[in-house]
Amino acid sequence: MKAMPDRSACRLWKSKWLVLWGLWGLSMIACSGDPRALVKVDEVVIDETDLGFFETKLPDYLNSPYKGEERVRDLLQSMVDRELMVMESIKRGYPELPEVFRRFSEIQSRWLIGQLMATEAGDRLQVSEEEARAFFAEYDLGRFVLPAQIIVESEDQALAVIQKLEAGEKFAEIARDESIAENAAMGGDLRKFLGYGDLPQDMRDALWKLEVGEFTRQPVRLRGGYGVYRILDVSRKPFAEMAPRIVKFLGKKKVAQERQRLIDRWSQRLEVRYHRAGIDALLTLAGESGELAEDVEGQALVTYDGGIVPVGEGVRTLMRKGRLLPGLADSSQVVMALQRGVVGDSILVQAARRTGLSESEEFVKFREKRRRELLAKELWRHEARYKVEVGDDEVRQVYEDSTHKFVEPGGVDVVEILVEEREEAGNLRERISAGEDMGWLAVQFTIREDARQARGRLHVHAIDRDLAPLYDRAQSAVPEELVGPLEIGGNYSIFKLVGKEGARTKSFEQVEPAIRLGIRKKRETELFEAFMEDLHSHYSEQVVWFDDNIKAVAESRNSL
Repeated sequence: MKAMPDRSACRLWKSKWLVLWGLWGLSMIACSGDPRALVKVDEVVIDETDLGFFETKLPDYLNSPYKGEERVRDLLQSMVDRELMVMESIKRGYPELPEVFRRFSEIQSRWLIGQLMATEAGDRLQVSEEEARAFFAEYDLGRFVLPAQIIVESEDQALAVIQKLEAGEKFAEIARDESIAENAAMGGDLRKFLGYGDLPQDMRDALWKLEVGEFTRQPVRLRGGYGVYRILDVSRKPFAEMAPRIVKFLGKKKVAQERQRLIDRWSQRLEVRYHRAGIDALLTLAGESGELAEDVEGQALVTYDGGIVPVGEGVRTLMRKGRLLPGLADSSQVVMALQRGVVGDSILVQAARRTGLSESEEFVKFREKRRRELLAKELWRHEARYKVEVGDDEVRQVYEDSTHKFVEPGGVDVVEILVEEREEAGNLRERISAGEDMGWLAVQFTIREDARQARGRLHVHAIDRDLAPLYDRAQSAVPEELVGPLEIGGNYSIFKLVGKEGARTKSFEQVEPAIRLGIRKKRETELFEAFMEDLHSHYSEQVVWFDDNIKAVAESRNSL
């Protein structure tokens, strides 16, 4: 019985990505009669239904380039490879590795909690249009402000800035002279419209109600100093444009509310008990390094009917960058933090088990699919990822040997308004020539969404093919010259050139991560290919190809 022709490099590269993306699973497609077996790997039989399901899930860049029987065998070989990887992982004992066990438990928990929420909460998780519209109106979410800022080091300096503004001095001039912000040279202009949800709480409270031209009358406390803000412009978006973001936000809020409701209900049914000694141990660690004594690691933090959460697990779930979450000042805050994390998850998982979700056929199939994916990925990590080291010297050498590849093309900065009709572009040009602000007109009329948010500001690279006419014309433009209407892709552009830069070589610091990643990926692929060839030889007797069935399936496909 013949196997696949040797096209190892292409096939093994594909196998690697199938592993990383988890593109396999038992078929759920029904077919008439018994599907024909195509290949057997140990005790696993891959049939034509499995093949069809596998093929439909492949993205174009991973699909087989071959035709007929050759295509069938190419796809089957990828499926065989995955089975061999799972077999080898089990043989090595990877299912018992603590990290694999932990990841597998987390995956199962997330599934069970999601199903429990959907079952118990149901329609309460849905966001209606009426709710979204009410929220939109309550917080005026269609309003966007364009602020300018002056950042200074002390509160006294900020108060002095406010006094100057009240005396009539120009905001932009003060910003250029006194602000320590990066945009000081531009008069403090942030160049971007910001909505209610884009602003930090302190900034939102200070400037959300300000109108165009107004500035904050009290210093705004920031991490790096104190700020004074002025509103340069205000724009609005309709509800229809904001609705997706609002629905997403309200949906997350409802999930959080329903999660807490379920935790409260099931905490009573499961007789959840928080242990004072465990909470005290957490509070003792708050603000410290987070190192836990061995005798405290397994001490009970929370117990419930069917399980226990030890102190060590509670500590790990509350750690951020080697320290416990800030603000854990008393036991009530610890309980709230734990319910948002490991304790809440544990209660909900136990609730899901009590309601029978862990025994469902859907969960059993999901769990087996994800188990196999984890095992295959763990094998790839051990045979490729963990074996590759990329030295600093070789990264530097690649950069020096290939500097010509790291050239950043030149570009131009323009303020542009793009509209659909030449007549409209001509009318806008006349309004700008008469003295109207081009940035504000861009907010109202340009059909480039990104440029609208930036008051028409647009950076165009030499390699931007869709914008080639704009780039080419800007090369011969004089700064601040109003150009257009210029036809671009069936639309019409008017613009001013505000900046120009030539091509330059990117610094080593800019490209170092990409070079390092490229070296790593190449070596990982080479190691993985060599390993898979060895795996094929090792398990050759466990793989049986049913050539007659393969040929028949290929012929039936050709006849369609």
